[in-house]
Amino acid sequence: MTDHHALARKLTRLVRTYSPNAAAEIEKIHDQYDARAAYFAAFAIERYREESERLAMAGRTRVA
Repeated sequence: MTDHHALARKLTRLVRTYSPNAAAEIEKIHDQYDARAAYFAAFAIERYREESERLAMAGRTRVA
């Protein structure tokens, strides 16, 4: 098990808590490409969510 594989699984579980559809798409990316691609997809989604929440807390935008 590579580091990307373990990290992709961990981030996919995290994403699944608020978006089962996004998690399913990450799993498709993993199946079609590899664990590294799935990791980067999950990381990007999680980073976007964190930044959206941070901005919402600052009153600049609402969370989608």
